[in-house]
Amino acid sequence: MTKAELDALREAHKPLVAVLKRENPMLEDLPNVEANSGDEHESSVDELRADSYFPKPFKRSYFTCKETARTDLDLAAKAPDVRAFLAEENKAHLSRIADEVQKALVYGQLADGFGRFDGLATYYDSVSSTKKASARNVIDAGGKGASLTSIWVVTPGEYLTRLFHPAGTVEGLEMKDDGEIAYSPPGFYRTFVYKVGLAVQDWRANARIANIDPTSDAVNLPELVDKALDVLKRNYPPGDAIQRYIYMSQRVQKIFLMQATAMGAHGLLRTENVGGEPSPGRLYAGNPIRVLDALGASTEEQVQ
Repeated sequence: MTKAELDALREAHKPLVAVLKRENPMLEDLPNVEANSGDEHESSVDELRADSYFPKPFKRSYFTCKETARTDLDLAAKAPDVRAFLAEENKAHLSRIADEVQKALVYGQLADGFGRFDGLATYYDSVSSTKKASARNVIDAGGKGASLTSIWVVTPGEYLTRLFHPAGTVEGLEMKDDGEIAYSPPGFYRTFVYKVGLAVQDWRANARIANIDPTSDAVNLPELVDKALDVLKRNYPPGDAIQRYIYMSQRVQKIFLMQATAMGAHGLLRTENVGGEPSPGRLYAGNPIRVLDALGASTEEQVQ
């Protein structure tokens, strides 16, 4: 594909990519680079074992999500604006893709038809530093059982935490118009394929507050977020001008904001437009707070 063809494709896919980013904040927040090795991305990673921090070559693969969209031709013909009608149809399918990608970026997936994909939780899955060095960046909120959730503090950056996508795609998105096909039911069919990879270059750049019971407000969440930020600041001082993002579920955000307000942390909480968001967003200690629906399922087992 020539540069001119790729530029034209990017322009045509801009509205579609915008939907994905609106539905999945991580796609907006993390840099997304073109992969350097075809179907894989080769880079270095700090070993998670406690006895070694030496960056070693590491290959990462994509998470692939495929969605087939069907448009009812009769309904399209009745629409006053066919282009707007198709855009709304696309939005529903892209929203489902964004949801699946969000779950994969947080939790990863085991090997299946598309292969294994490591999400953030793969790197931060222990609170014991004798098991993994990254446990230093995992804070235990004390919850028990298998109905828990987490708060994530993520530092995006080319050599910190980033996404990657296949060459010749628009940030990983491909769309094919299959045209009018006499399937059952008949209609106009389109196929969306989205491929994205996650590269955690330096585990010291992120922190996880694990084992949060979303049904209880007994744990002081702002204090735990402060602790996570302190851990990250020791690794990357504020003078480095690094932007961090705080991810949590809607339920946990409600508890977090109530606690922060009750403890008088008004100076740390701000409301302003964040990252081009059309509506105001919350910031804590200068770090945007993002709601991730994937964290709202509260199906995490206790991290030990």
